[in-house]
Amino acid sequence: MEAPDSPSPYVVWDAQQARLLTDPNSKRFFVPFLARDCTVKEAAQQVDCPLNTMLYRIKTLLAAGLVQVVETRPRGGRAVQVYRSVHDAYFIPLAATPFDTLEHRAWVQGEATFRQLIAGYTTALQRNEHAGHLLYASPDGVVVTTDHPPIRLPSGEPLFFHDLTAQLTLEQAEQITGHLGAALRVTQQGVTAGQQAQTRPYLVMLALIPMV
Repeated sequence: MEAPDSPSPYVVWDAQQARLLTDPNSKRFFVPFLARDCTVKEAAQQVDCPLNTMLYRIKTLLAAGLVQVVETRPRGGRAVQVYRSVHDAYFIPLAATPFDTLEHRAWVQGEATFRQLIAGYTTALQRNEHAGHLLYASPDGVVVTTDHPPIRLPSGEPLFFHDLTAQLTLEQAEQITGHLGAALRVTQQGVTAGQQAQTRPYLVMLALIPMV
């Protein structure tokens, strides 16, 4: 239930809260307020949506008891409300969600992510005129299928996307898991206020899963 670096989560049994926190589209409007103070304008910028859309969403989150007003900032005209999630971490048991099975949940929640992955990947290939598909066996017998993606976009931004099915010993799997965990920790490091303007969204996916 609890990740190594996460606070003790609040267990959600309320059906409306569970739906909002597990639906990929609804959840993205909640994320800017999770464990941090945020205004509606700031959240709309993070999600990249119209201000009126975020105003509607914050009313829904307030009514569901997922966010609360933590500060009111006076200004000329209408005061600015600052919101924050009621809890800093949440755990939603499968029984509280609208999904029938874990597989059903994974398909629904993963679809939006895979759509982003495919869109970003194919755009990168098109920009670099990599439209072919390569299939080969490496000298050590590993079969590789790849589109031979570039390691850098024309804009200078780095890109890495490779996948293969490999035969590994337990020791090799442990070693790779350590490397992947180290890479993930780098992505979770925060940025300073001065660096914020230099950032852009990156989709980071790491996996090492024993095949069934």
